[in-house]
Amino acid sequence: VSVTATADYATMYEFYPGVAGVDPVTANIGDELSYQYAEAGTYNVKVIAKGAAIAVTEYTQEFEVTAILAPVESAPTPKNRPSSSVASLYSASYTSSAVTNFNGFPDWGQAGLGSGWAEYDLNGDKMLQYVNMSYQGNQFDHVDVSGKEFLHLDVWTADTDRIEVSVINQDLAGNVTEKPVWVDLKADQWNQIDIPLSDYTDQGLAIDRVFQLKYVSGPWADGGYGAGAGTVFIDNVYFYKASEVKLPIRFNQEERFAGVGGASVELSTD
Repeated sequence: VSVTATADYATMYEFYPGVAGVDPVTANIGDELSYQYAEAGTYNVKVIAKGAAIAVTEYTQEFEVTAILAPVESAPTPKNRPSSSVASLYSASYTSSAVTNFNGFPDWGQAGLGSGWAEYDLNGDKMLQYVNMSYQGNQFDHVDVSGKEFLHLDVWTADTDRIEVSVINQDLAGNVTEKPVWVDLKADQWNQIDIPLSDYTDQGLAIDRVFQLKYVSGPWADGGYGAGAGTVFIDNVYFYKASEVKLPIRFNQEERFAGVGGASVELSTD
């Protein structure tokens, strides 16, 4: 909740959030203050305006707090990387590979657990939404990511504390191998996740013909079986190499330059 108070002759005000044991928050008259509730519910809030004199003015109201169950802002925009250093699966910032399925390739029976997916539209910015996610994933054209260093994805959730991300490889003989990595999540914010691909290859996984990613949330990540756990939003899924710039630098290549310390950069054609 954001609060602003105005009152004649007052210089400051106190906001009482209606939560037992919580001290009031103070601000100057005309200034805005913010308070974040830990739980949804209805609270009796109070504002007291004070000045130099003894007299005060009070305002009380019931305030309903509702849980935020979806992101209200987009994930951070990825860096402007050279296309040769990125193998993108889902991102508006890069040219992405052909993904043939976003719904458990195509379905591993998780629909019976209430799990589902949709493409969520946040003011024109689209992202993947997995509801009651037991296990879900993406299937795409085989891609060789052995020359890349990281798997990146942005994850937002209100109600699950970690996610398992498995990379799945299929060799030329059709044999399929997958290895998992677990990542802790913080609720109500975008988690920018960069998993070193060595975390997979150190488990013996080849990554020369990757064609699926699998996502597992909540108690499923402990190897348990039951109903889906939580809803997650996923955006900017791509493999990348941290830097492709090597000497000699050829300025007719797709290199990215940025000014440092106030300097500006411009490439001109000779």
